[in-house]
Amino acid sequence: MKHALRSLILVVLCLTLLLSSTAGMAEDKVKLSFATQFAGVDPKSEWFNEYVIPTFNKLYGDTIELQIEEIAGEQNYVDKMRLLLSTDHLPDIVHPAQTITREVAEAGKAVDLTPFLDAAPEIKDIIAPKTLERNTIDGKVYGLPFEGSWIGLYYNKELLEKAGAGVPTTWDELIAACDKLQAAGIQYPMSFETATNAWTASLTFSALIGSSGDEGYQFMNTYRSTDFNKDYIEKAFETISTLIKKYAAPDAIGGDYNKASMHFFNGESAFIANGTWMISEFNDPERAPEGFADKVGVCAFPGNVALKTPMDGWVITAKDPAVIDAAWKFLTVVCGKEGQLSHLEYTATLPDSDKLEMTEAAKEKYPLLSEMYAVLQGAKPIQYFSKLWTPAVVDALSNSYPALVYGQMTPAEACQSLTDAAAKG
Repeated sequence: MKHALRSLILVVLCLTLLLSSTAGMAEDKVKLSFATQFAGVDPKSEWFNEYVIPTFNKLYGDTIELQIEEIAGEQNYVDKMRLLLSTDHLPDIVHPAQTITREVAEAGKAVDLTPFLDAAPEIKDIIAPKTLERNTIDGKVYGLPFEGSWIGLYYNKELLEKAGAGVPTTWDELIAACDKLQAAGIQYPMSFETATNAWTASLTFSALIGSSGDEGYQFMNTYRSTDFNKDYIEKAFETISTLIKKYAAPDAIGGDYNKASMHFFNGESAFIANGTWMISEFNDPERAPEGFADKVGVCAFPGNVALKTPMDGWVITAKDPAVIDAAWKFLTVVCGKEGQLSHLEYTATLPDSDKLEMTEAAKEKYPLLSEMYAVLQGAKPIQYFSKLWTPAVVDALSNSYPALVYGQMTPAEACQSLTDAAAKG
């Protein structure tokens, strides 16, 4: 009996030591906090959860513990990060969305990545020069990019053929095509929305300005403009309000992106402005009917402009050196060569780097992506609204569309409203 008791005590002691040791190992892990919008139906959620997290845990899971908060919706994510920035309680990593990572950097909360990049030429050398410039403040690199941004105009080939309409190269041709589509029974030829940042409408508005002439082209390549009282911007407001009022579904006013894209997927509209990442949705059976991707073509915006914007990068906001080092390891998984190419294959989003060629898997999976790259390669590059203008201006812009459509504001007054918003900083 005594022998059995001693054996039991020995087993209990061993288990206690083992549990203590395991607990100690867990406590020794560096804890890395991270909030993300890449959750739920977000186009990047599958890539993030199937590639990024498993890859990182495989490489560093023994020493680093990820603490991830999911925040559904880009605007919700940006609003939460702005709140945490104002209270100095940001997570250790903030990923790009709208202008939030630049806001973090300008507030002095982003870690200088220059020494990390100098020690990792395999990553530094693949950053596009314009993107590196975009992510540099006072000679210090604050953000590490992982994707490029190519945005054009998608169209439904089947609907255009039915209406006897061609692919538009001018704004007048686009309006003529919409008239033909309506005559052929396509009541709402264009997909727009005005909720949140009025994404598809504001992309088109950006293209209207950028294609208006040399001044407009320069305007759409200039950061933080403060004076919107320009004849070409007034004309752009006049045109976009006409497009929304005459050619978009009634739910464009107050509707969100999901409603706008639904009309395109359902064959109820023939045109929608968006980036390369939408190509993955064309192949998603939960979003689009089977074979829908074969019906989609892509072109530059009228006036031969395309939105090709140097993107903000991921920032590190941690203060503890060990956490900063862990955060850099995370960024190398996301933004390194393999991370960018996996992101391409999952989401049809082109890499930031022009040194990374499309993989054969991406070409096979997304033939439209190769077409888009070829079509937009020769277009004049401009940038888009939410990467150029302050959040206050973006808010004023999205509020202007309903007011214009309902006759509560003139195009000239809309220009002044953006100027007033810019003055707020």
